[in-house]
Amino acid sequence: MEETLLLLPPAAMVMAAEDIDLAAEPEEGEAGEQAHILDILQSAQKVKAATAAEAAEAAEEAEKARKNVQELAAASADAGAAVIARAEHAAEEAEKLADKLARKAAKAAAKAENARREAEAAGIVSAKPEEE
Repeated sequence: MEETLLLLPPAAMVMAAEDIDLAAEPEEGEAGEQAHILDILQSAQKVKAATAAEAAEAAEEAEKARKNVQELAAASADAGAAVIARAEHAAEEAEKLADKLARKAAKAAAKAENARREAEAAGIVSAKPEEE
């Protein structure tokens, strides 16, 4: 092996010593574009799932807060007006948050659908929408 290396010109040894990029993901051309579209689709689906879960949790919390107000109002002899007012305010804030997160989830779902359509147009996914 050492004798073979001595016979090679220095330029060949320099060329052989260059780093070779063995990245698994395509960076250019059609394959790179498809990989990018697929990444966008997967990211959009993750955001959609996360925001939907967050919105569902907020809606549940708003419902609990509203029930708390109703229970306090029903037991008005035990609860003071200030306590009921604070509970009412907390319920309104919880409902506002639930509405905001529901809009955010709807926006994420629309983005995921747009990403799916783009991936479908590129031939990356089938035309059949995902089962939910």
